[in-house]
Amino acid sequence: MDANTQSPPPDTTSGFRTTSGPASSAREPEAPDAPTEAIGDAMRRARELQAYAAHFIAAKVDATRATVRNIGLYAALGVVGLIAGGAIVVTAAVLLCVGLSQLLASAFDPPKPWFGNLIVGGVLLALVLIGAWMAVSSITRSSRQRTVKKYEDRKRQQRADFGHDVHSRANGR
Repeated sequence: MDANTQSPPPDTTSGFRTTSGPASSAREPEAPDAPTEAIGDAMRRARELQAYAAHFIAAKVDATRATVRNIGLYAALGVVGLIAGGAIVVTAAVLLCVGLSQLLASAFDPPKPWFGNLIVGGVLLALVLIGAWMAVSSITRSSRQRTVKKYEDRKRQQRADFGHDVHSRANGR
């Protein structure tokens, strides 16, 4: 080594004691002086392990908090985006309806704005009611068909398992 570099300090955590003298680079295992020293060393290492475990758990808790915060932020942004998108669609629909009613109103001489509004509003309301009625009927019909199929399958399985089904048993056959 040259004069500017320093030698590293002796290793005090490895359990080896450095010797001074001609063979100072050789290490010999250190024998514990007393059982209390070994217990003290074990306690220090246990505290060190406890500190590392606490650090690890704190890091995981903080990471979970950050994840939950990010999920909340993205959910809020999504809600704002849905509201903005809904507002744009509603605005477009209103502009379309107003334009149609003005077109109808201008067809009369003299123009009658109330008549165009009345016709467009009535037609749109009728379309909404017809669409809602069709949706409810379709949902009700498909639900009933699924329920009937489920009970038919159960009765078929009962006939296969027992030779009769609940309906035939109820009628006394």
